[in-house]
Amino acid sequence: MSKGRSRRKARAWNEIYSAAPWYTTSQDSGEDMILRIWTPAGVDPRARKVVHRGGGGRRYKFSSQKAGRMIHCDSSLEFDHCNLLEVDPLVSAYCEQPMQIHFRLNGEVHFHIPDSLAYRGDRALVIECKYQAEAEEPQIAARTELLSRCLPKLGLDYRLVTEEAMRQPRLQNARDVRYFGRAPLDTIARDHILTIVDSGTPVTWGGAITGQLGQRGREALCRMVRDGYLWFDIDGDLLPSTPFVRRTRELSWTF
Repeated sequence: MSKGRSRRKARAWNEIYSAAPWYTTSQDSGEDMILRIWTPAGVDPRARKVVHRGGGGRRYKFSSQKAGRMIHCDSSLEFDHCNLLEVDPLVSAYCEQPMQIHFRLNGEVHFHIPDSLAYRGDRALVIECKYQAEAEEPQIAARTELLSRCLPKLGLDYRLVTEEAMRQPRLQNARDVRYFGRAPLDTIARDHILTIVDSGTPVTWGGAITGQLGQRGREALCRMVRDGYLWFDIDGDLLPSTPFVRRTRELSWTF
């Protein structure tokens, strides 16, 4: 993309979405570097509208409890990764299409709107989803290297994730946990299940379905996985014999 075309596109996005400067470099040396970062200043938290009238191509959306609104995704790969972010207990919040990053690469000015911004503790992670074949393209690889090197200086980490991160059966497990674990769990029910787990009694997926933990045992297990109290082998098929145990360390769906 030419410098003039990139600037015109960036200006158009800024006018439409009321973007506000979050960072602007004070010393432009002419080297490859991040020049500025714009974040949405209006009600819409997205830097780019994904779902709109007349938009071509397929779009994806779902209701997010973490975001408290509908999440809009440009591709099935982004949608799959948002499913993982939604159930990951290490991720306190996330947003799709969160910012515009303006940068110079090989002497040309570009701007990039990453797919997600996820918060883990006191760190913020900027995420871009690409298929492995795309990730290996020279332009994408060079951009990934530049942003991975420069964004941490601004307090932001950068990660490019491929379809390997959304492999099966992990992805289907995340969908099941998100679906069945929608309802909050009260403290009494949660502590009761933890007591059973701590007693050494095997707590399994099949047992939860057949009433081991009460009428809505399956839903309770999934909610406790979402909230970070329990864990299971997320890379194995979710079978009746699958055991659920206390989550004793920082296990994650995405990190």
